[in-house]
Amino acid sequence: MIARCNRCGQEWPRDPALEVPCPACHTAAGRKCRRPSGHACDIHVERDQAALAAGKLAPCPMAGPPRPAHEADRQFALGI
Repeated sequence: MIARCNRCGQEWPRDPALEVPCPACHTAAGRKCRRPSGHACDIHVERDQAALAAGKLAPCPMAGPPRPAHEADRQFALGI
């Protein structure tokens, strides 16, 4: 499944956040995030931040200046 930024149109073969393990739910790279119950959930913001730090994801050039970490959300990180 192709992941696409709704603002700039950049595409990836899959969500770049899946290239790193999730520091929030400890799911391995390549697997979707999980709730404590084991059910799937949206990708955690912390995972997007880890993908940014690892160079797997870059901020959308159309998203404007970075916001403070406490205001970060999935839409900002993926530029959607």
